[in-house]
Amino acid sequence: MKEISILFPGSVGLLSGVLHVPEKRESAIVIVSHGLLSSKDSEKFVELGQRLGALDIASLRFDYSGCGESDGDLEATTISGRLTDLECALGWVRTRRPSGQPKIGLMGSSLGGYLSLLAAARHSDVFAVVSWAAPFTISDRRKKPPVDEIPVLLPEFFEDLKQYDLLSEISGLERAMIVHGEHDELVPEIHARALFEALSEPRRLEIIAGGDHRLSDPTLRRTAYEFTERWFKDHLVD
Repeated sequence: MKEISILFPGSVGLLSGVLHVPEKRESAIVIVSHGLLSSKDSEKFVELGQRLGALDIASLRFDYSGCGESDGDLEATTISGRLTDLECALGWVRTRRPSGQPKIGLMGSSLGGYLSLLAAARHSDVFAVVSWAAPFTISDRRKKPPVDEIPVLLPEFFEDLKQYDLLSEISGLERAMIVHGEHDELVPEIHARALFEALSEPRRLEIIAGGDHRLSDPTLRRTAYEFTERWFKDHLVD
């Protein structure tokens, strides 16, 4: 499998990405979205790209504006800005698909999961989506101290957030799977159950017993990989 570094325009500048290309003809492609402070080079996204490649599914992992190797300022993060970045990634993927194939999937973790669900609901050519540890709403961290090294977000983030109601947006969304750690210390399990209830069939909820927000236990993370691989294989691969 080849890994190809790419650059493409985003909301404020160039976004840096890595495309995983299977050795055989790709049967589908998944765009992978990291969380608030993470990057495309997180070991869990690198491994996911390799695992999907083994199933002949290509993937694109990229840095949101202000993260990793992409242009921009992390402090300027908003949902609208990141959603535009993800839509730019979708646009880049569309330009390389012959005759509308292969099918597109989205996968994201934490804030990346929120964005992946939101984008899937807004773009009909997204055939399947998987979120890990995604919130359905985001609390105003200006009102309490940072937790687990997550910074207090700026007022502009929360002003922008007011225009989004994720549960309403994803009402009726099909072919979505919610994966969540039972002991997620940042996003309680109730978020996963609320997201699941908003979805339409086919849908799936997997609560991983003992799992934390990052699914840091390798055995539990492997379980999440297996759920994710199976979902995309079932819903993206003809």
